[in-house]
Amino acid sequence: MSTTGLYALNCGFAWFLTVLSMAGYFYTARKTGEKLPFWPMLASGWMMFAVSHSLQLNGVPASEGYLLVFRVLGYVLVIAALLTLMLKPAKPENPQEKKQ
Repeated sequence: MSTTGLYALNCGFAWFLTVLSMAGYFYTARKTGEKLPFWPMLASGWMMFAVSHSLQLNGVPASEGYLLVFRVLGYVLVIAALLTLMLKPAKPENPQEKKQ
């Protein structure tokens, strides 16, 4: 596979995951009523990767410094989103009854 084909595949995958993360936010908000900060951070992280690959597909050289900034920011946002999700306390749906 050529380098351009690889960037096109990565670009499509990143945009797909951005849209999927945004859809997850609206689905979760509609079903549970909770607006979790996890989803927008995850979508923003994937969007940073998508923008970076889109710029490379449009001819921006890979040596440009701001492409590195986009990718590092993408990693930071995705890690922050996952940490936010892990730190959210879980609420049991059916609490166990106290046994006497």
